[in-house]
Order: sequence, then structure tokens, then C-alpha cells
Amino acid sequence: MKYEKGDKHTQYFLKWSDHESDVKACKEHWSRNEENVLLVLTDNDIPKDDFLEAVNIWKSKVEDKKKSFVISGDEKFCESYFAETECAPTVSEAQDIIFMEEVEREIDNM
Repeated sequence: MKYEKGDKHTQYFLKWSDHESDVKACKEHWSRNEENVLLVLTDNDIPKDDFLEAVNIWKSKVEDKKKSFVISGDEKFCESYFAETECAPTVSEAQDIIFMEEVEREIDNM
């Protein structure tokens, strides 16, 4: 899994070819992540159950910290495997969702 810091989020890119590495990376990053997460799915391979579980735990931990967890990828694929997660078809739209959720949290804290 490759990742890079963005404005108010960290963007993660999956290497579908190395499934075990992706699950391990999810577990490593969820424990130390303090920012919003944008998970970029560049392929539509069928994810294995342990990967889906790792993503759902990661999402839960991010939301517990009052941050956003958004997936960028094919909408039909996201609906099939990540129905409970905010999804956007492009990275730009996913970044916009994170920005809007940050603004909403700021307004709620006023």
C-alpha cells in the first residue's frame, strides 16, 4: 500500500496484487492515523473477507476519532462491497467530501 499526505487527509493506494500486504498495511495505519482517510481503489478485483473486515475496522477507528473515511473507486464496486462507506467515483470528488465533512464538524463545534 502506497500513501501520501494531502490537505486534511491521507490518501492510500492499494496494491491489489499483494492482498496480504494490504491487510497488514490497513492494520498498521489504523492504529496511528489521526487524519481523514481517502482510500483509492484502482482495481475492481473481488476483495477477500479479511480485507473487507480490515477496511471496516479501519473505518470505525477513523470515525471514532471524529474523522472522515472515504473511498474513491468504481461506484458499483463500492456499492457491492462498501455499502456503508462514503464513496466517490474520483479522487477529486472524494477530497471534496472530506472537505465538506470537515466544514460540517467545524460548524458543529461553534
